[in-house]
Amino acid sequence: SILFWSDAYKRYQHFLQNEQIILVRGKSELNGEQLKIIADDAIPIEEAPVKYGKGYVITIEDNEQTIKQLQQLNALMTNGGMSSIMFRLLDSSGELRSNFVATNQPIVCNHETSEKIMSIFGRGNLRFLMD
Repeated sequence: SILFWSDAYKRYQHFLQNEQIILVRGKSELNGEQLKIIADDAIPIEEAPVKYGKGYVITIEDNEQTIKQLQQLNALMTNGGMSSIMFRLLDSSGELRSNFVATNQPIVCNHETSEKIMSIFGRGNLRFLMD
């Protein structure tokens, strides 16, 4: 369960609506098997990459399509931001072969860019590096 004390509730009540997906940061307490999160911060999930994102984790496969995908990713590079990109390279059987990290890449960490990256690599192959 998530607990908003009165001050936090006043700050974030406009986010607390049915069907609204939010990111909550706070302190966790474990009491037996019940987890409670005491909220310090809440934002709509769409704003999370801009506020907390440090970059992307992209899973790529070792195949002939990868070079084309990386060229498409390179076309997204702009001077709009500086982010890190971690590549998880899978072998032909789907096992993790290597991790590579590229730091200070000129790519913006936001919802629009993540949608473009997902269109290149597939929805299940993208994660955010969070602060």
